[in-house]
Amino acid sequence: MECLKIGHQCDVKMSRKTLKNLFTPREDSFLEKLQVEFEYRILDPLRDWVYPGYKLRNLLFNRYDLVRLKQLSKTEYCSIDERMFQANMELIVQFIEKERPEEFVVWYGDEGPKYGVNNENILYPELKGKYILDIIKDIYNFYKKDLLVLEDDYTYLLRTWSDFVFVPQHYEKPCEDDPSMVEICSIPWNEMKFDDEELNKLNKDILLKYLKNIDEIKEENKLHDVMNELSTMIHNKKQYYLHLCIEVRNHLWT
Repeated sequence: MECLKIGHQCDVKMSRKTLKNLFTPREDSFLEKLQVEFEYRILDPLRDWVYPGYKLRNLLFNRYDLVRLKQLSKTEYCSIDERMFQANMELIVQFIEKERPEEFVVWYGDEGPKYGVNNENILYPELKGKYILDIIKDIYNFYKKDLLVLEDDYTYLLRTWSDFVFVPQHYEKPCEDDPSMVEICSIPWNEMKFDDEELNKLNKDILLKYLKNIDEIKEENKLHDVMNELSTMIHNKKQYYLHLCIEVRNHLWT
């Protein structure tokens, strides 16, 4: 019998044969050898093909390196400030529509993440305690619905101001020094005449969102002031929702 020594103590006694087997590598069984061959000859090549296939799918279809700005024209110039806004909004759209967060994450109830809980350093205290997913949906709905309506309204007000105020108020007349040239003159506001019949054809549903009545168009600078107010409101809302994107950024995963 031999003694297996640990430190200076002899704790276990065993035969020479047992001791030899303890330090001799065991031969693999037939099934174990078969498993190794299967992994080497079949599974490993499959893994080598699947990984490039995954990369190819991302390259051709998912394109995580690109953010498509669908609301911008492909043929018109757009400044960086607007592209920055559009890119962040499109990422929110991808999160809601493609990643389908409600299928994989608990967003409501006791475990649902809320804005500003256990964190006093927040940008919008009035939203404290609101579920994060509800804030994300607010951003999504603003970009996909509310913003489009506001921008359409602004475009309509601009066209109305141009057709019924700016163009009628200005006219051309030959220059006294050089009759071949013309100069742009404006009619004093108190001499302006509006075509009431044409005025009644305007879209009252849009105009009455911002005017008390249609006749306010006839007031000097009224329509122009309304347009400026709407433009400022759109800008402020876009800033607000852009900031919210940053506030919920840590929760944009599934």
